[in-house]
Amino acid sequence: MKSLELIGEHWKDNLIGETLTQRLSDAIQEKYSRELQTIRLENSLRDLRKGKLRQNLSEAVSVSILNKGRKILDIGFNDPDDLMLDNLGVLFAAMLFSPTNSGTRTMTLKDLGGSNNGAFNTYGVGSYSCWNGATTNTGGQGTKFQIGSGTTAAARADYKIQTAFATSPESGDFSPVAGAYQAGTGVINLAACVTAGGSGTVNEVLMKGYFSQNGMNNTYDTFALFHDILASGVSFSPGNIINVVYTFNI
Repeated sequence: MKSLELIGEHWKDNLIGETLTQRLSDAIQEKYSRELQTIRLENSLRDLRKGKLRQNLSEAVSVSILNKGRKILDIGFNDPDDLMLDNLGVLFAAMLFSPTNSGTRTMTLKDLGGSNNGAFNTYGVGSYSCWNGATTNTGGQGTKFQIGSGTTAAARADYKIQTAFATSPESGDFSPVAGAYQAGTGVINLAACVTAGGSGTVNEVLMKGYFSQNGMNNTYDTFALFHDILASGVSFSPGNIINVVYTFNI
C-alpha cells in the first residue's frame, strides 16, 4: 500500500508490480475517485463561469492488466471529462414517473444496433406492477462490461463500443460481480475481469444495461449507459487478466 501514499502525479506508475488484492483495488479506486472529483470540480468552476452546467454523478474507471499471479503489469484510468450517456438520462427519468392505476408507459432507449427500443414498461395496478419485469425468470437482467481499442472522445449520444477486439473473450461482454453500495458514503463499486485470448490495447470501456426490451414479453436487449475513454491505453497479451473496476459517486 506504500505506492498509494506517494504524492504527485506519478503515483499510478508506482502501482506496476504490485499484487492486486481486493484491499488494494478498493484503495486505488478511492484515491483516484478523490483525484477525479478534484479535477471535475476545477473544470466545473471554469465552465460555470462560462454559463455551462456540468453533471454531478461521476464515475471513476480503472483497467488493470495483470499476470497470472495478479501482479499489475499496466493500469489506466478514464478521462476526467467523460460523459454519462443519453440512455442513462432516459432510464433515470423513467424511475421518477408518478404512479398510475391503468395503462402502460414505455421508455425508449437506443440499443447497440442504433435502433430505438422500449427498455421496459410500467404497468398499472389493474394488470401488473413491474419495473423491467417479465412473466418468467428467464433473461438474466443486469449490467455488462465491454472493452475496446477506440480512442475518440466519448459523447452523450454514444450507444456502442467504438472498436471491439477481434479475439475472444475480450471481444464480447463480461459480467461484473454484484454492485456494492457503501451506506452513508454515496459510493458504488462494480468489478469484472476476463483472461485475454489475444493481444491489443484497451482504450475504452462500455458499461451496458441488459434489460427487458418491451416489458413483460420475455424479450431482452442491451443498452449502453456509460462510455469511458482511458487517458492512457493499457496493452495486454494472451493469458493476461484484464480487470475493470467502476466506482460511482452519487
